[in-house]
Amino acid sequence: MSLKFAVIAHGAEIDKLRFALSAGVALSQKHETSISIIVPTLSNVKNTILSKLLGEEYIKQLLKGKPSTLEGRPVTLSSIRTFNSHSETGVVIGIWGGDKMLSVIDKAVSAKAIIAISWNESDITDWANNDDVKIISEDGV
Repeated sequence: MSLKFAVIAHGAEIDKLRFALSAGVALSQKHETSISIIVPTLSNVKNTILSKLLGEEYIKQLLKGKPSTLEGRPVTLSSIRTFNSHSETGVVIGIWGGDKMLSVIDKAVSAKAIIAISWNESDITDWANNDDVKIISEDGV
């Protein structure tokens, strides 16, 4: 069973996204595994805060499927449609997840950890309130 974490954000909070990615990196380093970043669609990812945070060129490389790393850990970028939850064994970071995203990443039962960050708090409230999900933040709250 995967460790599950939720980061509650309200819209384009780049600091919350940075925190979610940092938590994913820390977990992947601890478990010596890869990171899979999942977004709703790949077509718009170049115009998001994810691109602003990681850099346009980095995102272009990920979109092309070129080998990429984040703080030394292998990284892939997928959409809800292209993510293969059945073969995932690393750390999954679901960005801006709604019900559909959460359903997809929850199927990654062999993943070491799953982190979901919201766009609207209400998008992941029910999922985050499950007993097996820990809400995390920079404040430790």
